[in-house]
Formats: sequence, C-alpha cells, structure tokens
Amino acid sequence: SAAEFRIMKTISVRIVLFTVMCLVPFCSFSAVDDDMYDSELRMDDVFHDEARTYYHIIKDNEVEVVRCEAKNTVIPNMVYCKETNRNYQVTRIAYTPRVERFDDLEYHGQFGLDVQSITIPASVTDIDYGPFAPHDNYYEDMSFYPCSYYQLKNIYVAKDNPMFYDIDGVLYKKPGELFFVPCNKTKAGGSYTIDPSTQSLAPYAFCMSKISYLTIPEGEIATIPSYFIYENIGRGSFRRISIPRSVTLIQKDAFRLCYMASSGYGCEIVVDGSEKGIVIEDASLDCAESVTLGEGVNRVDDYMEFVSEISLPSTLTYLAFVESDESRPHGRQSLNACQRLTVSEDNPVYKSVDNVLFSKDGKTLLRYCGKREGREYEVPEGTVEIAAYAFFVARIEKLYIPSSVTIVKECGIIPYDDYMAPLNTIVCEATIPPTFLTEEIDDIYDYDSYKVSERLPRLTLYVPDESVDAYKSDDIWGKMQVKRMSEMTSSISVGIDSDTQQEKLFNLSGQRISVPSKGMNIVVYPDGTTVKTFNVE
Repeated sequence: SAAEFRIMKTISVRIVLFTVMCLVPFCSFSAVDDDMYDSELRMDDVFHDEARTYYHIIKDNEVEVVRCEAKNTVIPNMVYCKETNRNYQVTRIAYTPRVERFDDLEYHGQFGLDVQSITIPASVTDIDYGPFAPHDNYYEDMSFYPCSYYQLKNIYVAKDNPMFYDIDGVLYKKPGELFFVPCNKTKAGGSYTIDPSTQSLAPYAFCMSKISYLTIPEGEIATIPSYFIYENIGRGSFRRISIPRSVTLIQKDAFRLCYMASSGYGCEIVVDGSEKGIVIEDASLDCAESVTLGEGVNRVDDYMEFVSEISLPSTLTYLAFVESDESRPHGRQSLNACQRLTVSEDNPVYKSVDNVLFSKDGKTLLRYCGKREGREYEVPEGTVEIAAYAFFVARIEKLYIPSSVTIVKECGIIPYDDYMAPLNTIVCEATIPPTFLTEEIDDIYDYDSYKVSERLPRLTLYVPDESVDAYKSDDIWGKMQVKRMSEMTSSISVGIDSDTQQEKLFNLSGQRISVPSKGMNIVVYPDGTTVKTFNVE
C-alpha cells in the first residue's frame, strides 16, 4: 500500500544517512564539488597517503597519481588505501587539468608549489603529457600561472623503470624522447642544451620555463612537435631558440602562446635549414622578435604577425598567407609588426624591395610590412597586381599607385582601421580604374563590428582628370571621395617617399612623369613644398 511504501522509504533514507555519518570520521577521501573536475575523474575514487600524494583508483588493483605536495616527493610502487583496505600498484601519472581543490585546499597545478623534486618508481609505465606543468583553468587545458612560485627542479626515475629514465633530473621516455624539463631547472635567464643522445621531443617538454637560451643539438631529432614550448610567460622568457639541420618538420603550434614579442621580451628563432627540406606549419613563430630561416626551409604556414625581423632563404617557395586561398583571410594581419624583411637574392618565387614583399618578377606586390618606416609609399612602376590584404596592416597616410597596376585583389589597399593604418589619401595614376576584386567587402571584419566598406568613404582618391567619372561609377572606387589630380597640389602636400628623399614631377593633370614635359610642370620637393616650372623644350 502507499502507507507501507512511505514507511519503507523513510527507513531506507535513515539507514543511508546513518551509514554516511559513521563512515565520514574515518574517511580520507576528498570532499569536492564534482563540477570542478573532468567527468573521467570520479572524486569518490581519490585518496591520499601521509605524504599528501593523491591517487585515483583506475582498476581493482591499480591507481594513478593525480596530485603531490611533499617538497621531495617519492612516489611508491605500492600504496595502501585504508578505506578499501587494499594495496594498489601505482602504474601511471595522470594529467587532470580540471582538478583545483583537495580537502578545501586551493592550489594551481597537480604538483604543489613547494615541490622541488619528484621520484618516479619502476611501477609507473605511463605518464600523460603535461602533468608536471603548472596549470589551472585560465586558458584551455593548461594555462598561465605565476611560475616564480613554482619550484620543481628535478624529476628522478628508478633505474629499473622499463619505460622512463632521467638525465640529470630531466625526464625522458625510452628509447630517447625528451619528455619534460622541470620548470625550475635553470635560473631565470639561463641556458639549456638538450642532451645529444635525444632522439625525439614530446609535447609540453618546456612549460612555464625559466630558460632563455635553448639549443637543440644536431643529431636524430627530426620533428619539433606541437606544443613543444607552451606558455612561457612570466618567467625568464626565451631569448633564442636554435634549431639544427636535422629537423625537417616544425609542427603546428610548436611554440605555443609565448607572446614574447608582443610583450617586449624579444626572442630570436634560428632555423639552420636542412638539405632534406623543412616544413614549418602554423608554429606560432609570433613568439619571436626575429626569425631567421636557413637554406632548406621550403614551406611556412605561420603568419608571423608579431615578428619584427624576418629573413627568408632561397629555398622557401611557399608562404601560406600569400599562396593559400584558405589561409589568406586568416593571415590578413601577417607581417603586422615587421620592420625589416630580407629575402635571398637566389629565391625563385619571392623578393623584398625596401622591406615590401613582391613576387620574383616584381609584378605582384604581396605584402607591405606593417611597421616599415615612412608615412607614405609609392608602388613601383611596373607592378601589375596588388595582392589580397597587401596593405591591410600598413601604417601609411598616403599611397601612390602607378598606371601599370590593373588589378587590386580583395582588400588589397584597404587598411584594417584608423588606429593601426591611418591611410587617408590614395593617388592612382591609371586612366582606366584597376579591377578591384572582392567578394566580402561589407563583411570582411563583421565579427568585430568593423566593416571595410565603412572605411572607404573616408579615403580621398586622386585620379587623372579625364577619368573621374569612370572611377566614380566603379562599385568600389566610387565609394571613396574621388577628386581630380589637378586639384591635388592645391589641396594637399603631395608626399615624398621618405626612403628616397627625391623630388617628384607631375604634369598639370596631376599625372606622375619621369622627365619634364614641354610646358608647365609641377615639382614636389622633399620638404613637401610644390613649385610650378615651365619647360621650353
């Protein structure tokens, strides 16, 4: 009956409550909010020993280490759990990024801030990537923590461990993978050279490191893996990373979230090059202030947005932000911080002209370096095409386009915003408006409430007098303030290229000329003044 059911339910609840109250005083299992952890880690299965090393039961007779607190932690082969009255073999060290609290003790990372050394027993044959690095939930799975408080200096491994070993307190995985270099291995600003016997590198090998100068030795190392260096912020910060000729692949995000260049620390990445060829994926080279790519590097997928000095070899034939239709929009801010760009004279695909990237034949202007000196720029005569996003991050006020230009691809001459690119004047000498190719002119930056089309009306465009109507009727050029070139000298100080510091010559129609024409000419001098001259020849 319903009455009997209510009586039985009340008795059951009381029995459960009585059982819990009896067990709690003797239980060292941690009371924690389950929402703070990954679903794979059940806190009901976590216990700790007297040294405050925490274990997670994963099988009937096995546990994994999820947390250590002792200054010099020695992980045992076997551990006893009084709650289950059983012995467990310690077989692995887990990466549990969501764990933030044990017994109401707040902490960052799986290993306490006071831990200076960890000794791994022979029974541990599996270690996740990343557990020795400080982390919390600040960014993705592993993230920033002020590592000046993180003391881990050495990781030792039992001599009879079948899977792992250490070299001077640095963790390796057999047969020769560098697994993790403790964050406090060197003093701030220190140097570290990877052991020459190293055959391969693991992700997260360097995490929150104090190391400033890293040398990867010539040998068997062929790949720099993803996340090899992760979040090196707040520490000594890398100043130089030397990559040997044996490396043939630098994987995506190999140097992840370093932010060194943008933070003013400055790091130099030097890739020696390889006869076998080197491919550099989107490897977050933005962490560097300067990048020198040696002979043998043939492909770069990285955007190098924050790199200030770039040197490209003769073997490089593929820059993703230039060549790839898929990468080009995402790399629209490539070379944003670049001041100096050099390309080997023997490169068959690219060349640099006064720190501006061109195709080898000089007919296509590919990318203007964002921090190139000068407040105005004159596209060289003979240039036929201005590539997509070529001037997207250019910090210039005036742009001169010669009559040889016939094609301007999507957003080729349109800057990102007024703060980054103060472009206000364009002088186009072509009598026929260059074809402006674009597909997303109104939505190119719609995701951050900025539309390029809103930028166009603020640009003043000077064109040959006889071509004003043609430009005004164009779908893109017509959105600008189109004016006659003959109005130019009276309304603005026609610019002088800051690099050449030479006078410029125009006819009365405002067209740029190389030699004086018969009759009246206009000369613009380096100081910006204009003078009308009359040539009788």
